[in-house]
Amino acid sequence: MPRLPAVLLLGLTLAVGFAPTGAAQATEDSSPTAALDAIFAEWDRDDGPGVAVAAVFDGTIIYERGFGLANVEQGTPITPDTIFRIGSTSKQFTAICIAMLALRGELDLDADIRTWLPELSDELPVVPLRDLVHHTSGLPDYIGLHMTDGLGEGNHLTPEHTLERLSRVTELEFPVGTNWSYSNTNYFLMGEIVRRVSGQTLREFADEHIFAPVGMTHTHFHDRAAELVPGRADGYARAPAQAGRPDQTDGSGPTEGPAAWSKANTTWDHVGDGGVFTTVRDLALWTTNFDDNKLQGGDQLLELILTPGTLADGSPHGYAFGLRVDAVGGRQAIHHGGGWVGFTAGMVRFPDERLSVVVFSNCQAPSDRLAMRLANLLLGDP
Repeated sequence: MPRLPAVLLLGLTLAVGFAPTGAAQATEDSSPTAALDAIFAEWDRDDGPGVAVAAVFDGTIIYERGFGLANVEQGTPITPDTIFRIGSTSKQFTAICIAMLALRGELDLDADIRTWLPELSDELPVVPLRDLVHHTSGLPDYIGLHMTDGLGEGNHLTPEHTLERLSRVTELEFPVGTNWSYSNTNYFLMGEIVRRVSGQTLREFADEHIFAPVGMTHTHFHDRAAELVPGRADGYARAPAQAGRPDQTDGSGPTEGPAAWSKANTTWDHVGDGGVFTTVRDLALWTTNFDDNKLQGGDQLLELILTPGTLADGSPHGYAFGLRVDAVGGRQAIHHGGGWVGFTAGMVRFPDERLSVVVFSNCQAPSDRLAMRLANLLLGDP
């Protein structure tokens, strides 16, 4: 069993009643988690959006909190059970669906993606599916293509619209495999490949083969933008300045209170590159699956999804299957961030220490950096 850092024992005091001793003991006038709470003090308020956080050590949640409001208009507080959109932190689940189908022999990671997506242009060179997984395909980001066409979050765009737009792409941004460039197109197309190979939507396949086996009961790929989800947070962005308002005469807008915020929404139905709705509890539970895999494929699946790819010249780039696998502060880490329409997410797993931290926000807070700060404190690092 990994050694417990002294500061980590404070979290165990709150979560499971473990009594710390020595230097880790809290003083009589302080909360045992005061140092952890202080990281999120900026969002500990009752008049604006905020963050949710969970940390899990050796399979047990040792710290979880909500700060701020899930819905500013209703005054609904954020809790560890609040459902957030997690943006690109979703990508790992799309990649795992692809990995499962590959291990079952239902698709070949080295086959040209037009095997399943024949509508893509014949003018493109061969693009192996594996290069979608590792962001080495050279395909341009579909979000940028739509924005170049004058279409943004306020326009209702379906996956069919995006597939049609991608069918008109005839050139790559660089030769396949020669560079690493993050592109949402890669994972959007992977979600479509899952549907065409399995006969199930990405939502259905992930529900059956990932979320249900792990016990992630509040998690799904949100493939219908207008669908209502009880217990979900709204996403917020800073409100634009409005001329003539007393609190915005300098053009900067209010910095405090409900007037400082406006809702950030999307009507896009896209999943694959994003689209997972979940709670910090569910995602913290998910990270324990790296230690005790409950999914089909066993250790072979874990080895596949946690192995970073390389460029054509053999140089590493640190990106595996929807996850970064590299060193952070001298420790082996598995991590990925995400953000979309006011939401941000950060997830980091230190496998040798069996510690994971998950942070979500509905106000564009730097969730990935906050997750790293909390992990550093729990691990006793400066």
